[in-house]
Amino acid sequence: MTGFTLKPAKNWKEFRAHLKKNFLRILLPAMILLGIMDILFVANGNISGNIPFKILMQYSFFSGWALYDGLAPSAWIYWFMMALFVAKTLHDILCILIPSSKRFYLVAALGFGGMILAHHNIALPLMFDAALVSMLFIEIGHLWHTHEKLVNKISGPLFVVCLAFWYWCVTQEFQLDIAMRLYMKGLVSIFEALAGAFVVTKVCQSIEDVSVVSKPLTYLGRNTMLIFAAHSLDLWFEYFWKADIDRGACALAYAKRIAVVAAIFIEVKLIVFVYKSLRSLRSISSEE
Repeated sequence: MTGFTLKPAKNWKEFRAHLKKNFLRILLPAMILLGIMDILFVANGNISGNIPFKILMQYSFFSGWALYDGLAPSAWIYWFMMALFVAKTLHDILCILIPSSKRFYLVAALGFGGMILAHHNIALPLMFDAALVSMLFIEIGHLWHTHEKLVNKISGPLFVVCLAFWYWCVTQEFQLDIAMRLYMKGLVSIFEALAGAFVVTKVCQSIEDVSVVSKPLTYLGRNTMLIFAAHSLDLWFEYFWKADIDRGACALAYAKRIAVVAAIFIEVKLIVFVYKSLRSLRSISSEE
């Protein structure tokens, strides 16, 4: 969906604007959240040894899993934000250099190049190899948006085919895990992800007019980053639900975990609301 909603840069001025926006909204939060996570991990003894060197390696690779026997610790779930930032940046550059639809061939080749690197256990800094694969999905999403009218004409049969293919892949337990650089069935795994994305997208579009469902989901979608940030740190509150998991009450544990994330989310939103209200009051009083 990133590619479907993306507005590619048409010139270097737009590229710089996109780069600044993506840095502030994607990369900077990832670096801050990872820093908080590292402080907690070091304090808890999860990272030991030459800590400064390990942290440097961690930020250099931003990998979804530990590399080089733990010398480059995992960047936890924040790998996704680095891969997304690099993929969007590369895609913008290619959109400027190759503005025609021929760009797809190069993006596809780069994407499969990233999969080949993963096959040989080669991990590039800043999740660059994973970003190449991610960029392929972005380009396909952009092509879908460009040819949306044509896709809509065959969306019914295409939905059935994608649903059936996705179901078959799930029952066969095929896996695609970019964080682990795992593309179990190669090209089939790519098509599996695309089929699943198409099915989920069409289902979401089908409930757009049901306001009782679409409005809450839209609100959550606009606050995805905040929810993601709260969820990424909620493991430090596991004492709230660990006993429930140990005794098999998983549903209660999941409910408690969601409640923790919701509480953090509401608290942050309240802090932001109070801050904005105070700023507006100050501006009004200064004008008077």
